Amino acid sequence: MIQGSKPGQLLPAGAESWETSKNGITWTFHLRKDALWSNGDKITTKDYYFGLKRSLEPSTAAPAAYMLYSILNATEYNQSKIKDFSKVGIKIIDDHTLELTLTNQVPYFLQLMTQGMAFPLNEKFFNKAGSQYALSPDKMLYNGPYIIKEYIPNGKVVFAKNQKYWGKKDIKLNDINFLMVNNPNTAANMFQSGQLDVTAISGPQIAEFKNNKDLTTSFSGFVYYLEFNTKRKLFNNINIRRAVALGIDREAMCNNIMKDGSKPAYAFVPPKIF
Repeated sequence: MIQGSKPGQLLPAGAESWETSKNGITWTFHLRKDALWSNGDKITTKDYYFGLKRSLEPSTAAPAAYMLYSILNATEYNQSKIKDFSKVGIKIIDDHTLELTLTNQVPYFLQLMTQGMAFPLNEKFFNKAGSQYALSPDKMLYNGPYIIKEYIPNGKVVFAKNQKYWGKKDIKLNDINFLMVNNPNTAANMFQSGQLDVTAISGPQIAEFKNNKDLTTSFSGFVYYLEFNTKRKLFNNINIRRAVALGIDREAMCNNIMKDGSKPAYAFVPPKIF
């Protein structure tokens, strides 16, 4: 599944449909039967099983493994408290049916399943590539709308339409070129001269382009915050920290210092985050 254009909207992708038990603990996913890897291999539940397993392997040391901790025994396996992966709540029912058992209800579980930690992985290809896996385009296998056709370090990445993708008829662009431009001023100039179709701009450039009809803002989900050094006696006092926090003019900081479209944060979890 993938995130839709509306907040919280989920659309079928690798999974055609899914359902959950009445208690919200067991989730059953039904995979597409026409989904292929870019080498022509069929995508089955074994690929999702292996992808989830690798995400949770302690040796992988995946920083975002915690996203899967709501799955039964996933935390214990990732932290090497249990060694047997069959005890984790991930079960292959058949080639196109995967069952996940949680430790408790998680209202945003489907959103978690759209993240990279839950992506499928072709075990045969992965093992063959070994330590070179994903280090170059020919050491990657694709199941989305595009493949990487060319990669020039510090230069560009060229994406080409994946001819094995189940929804290729809906993909309108045959190629997409991503140019690596480190200087935001250079990137902005290239956009204005027609060398780039899309580019991000830095905070100081917001004022320059704020009236430009091509400027589009989007929600990033990042939270910026200041930290206290609590090893210092002054800031070891929670009431002093609270007083400093209350004295910060968040509006002025966003509008006059950051100047990048940031909004004042009055809670640690930003809007639109489940």
